[in-house]
Amino acid sequence: MEHVGMFPLDTVKTHMQASGRRLSMKNIARILYHEEGLLRFWRGSQVMASGCVPAHACYFMVYENLKLLF
Repeated sequence: MEHVGMFPLDTVKTHMQASGRRLSMKNIARILYHEEGLLRFWRGSQVMASGCVPAHACYFMVYENLKLLF
């Protein structure tokens, strides 16, 4: 949930870096909102979630097994 919750900030940050202009976070967020609405900030989060969920599951599986070993 942390990845999906922070995704809008990452979206704004990426647009700030990619644009050639020096716009504030507020201006970038306003532009994105006016283009496609509130859901624009989470566009692409499914792809990120499909990668991070299995990665975290593997992490916790290894962690739990190492706890038993040590």
